[in-house]
Parts: sequence; structure tokens; C-alpha cells
Amino acid sequence: SKGEKCVSEMMEEMKMDGKTAKYHLDILEKCDLVESRVVGKKKYYRLKKEIRLEISPPPYRRFVLSAVDKAMQGIAGDKHSMAQQQNGEGDG
Repeated sequence: SKGEKCVSEMMEEMKMDGKTAKYHLDILEKCDLVESRVVGKKKYYRLKKEIRLEISPPPYRRFVLSAVDKAMQGIAGDKHSMAQQQNGEGDG
């Protein structure tokens, strides 16, 4: 989801208790995937990176999870588009 959310908003959406939500958010913050800011008594979190999951079909099932900095997202997309065009895969 886009934008910032406080723990209580996420708890409600994910049907998760506060202690569990806070535990997982702390791990995500330590991994530099989310960042937070405190406003009064509430702590707001937002994604720092775009999270992508790629799953290949059986029989060679493979899962690839990647995190791309949101600031670099446009650059990576541009490079991918340029590579497609160079390989004759682009629109024109």
C-alpha cells in the first residue's frame, strides 16, 4: 500500500496484534526496507524500497524476492526498457 501508516492502522488491516506487528516492523526497519517517524505517541512507517516477488512455474519452481530503492526505481525501469529495445523486444 502507498503512503504512511501507523501501527494501529496496519494491525487492523492485517488482523494482527500490536506486539506482533511492531516486532515485524522493527525487523523490516533494521533491514532498511521501511523507515519510520514519530508524531506524538504514534509511529508511522512507510516503504523505502519497492518489494518484488517473482515466482517461476513448476517443475523448476523458484522464488526471487528483491528490494529496489524507490529513488532508483525510475532508473532501473529505464535501463530495463532500453535493454528490451536493444534486444528487439520493445514497442518500436
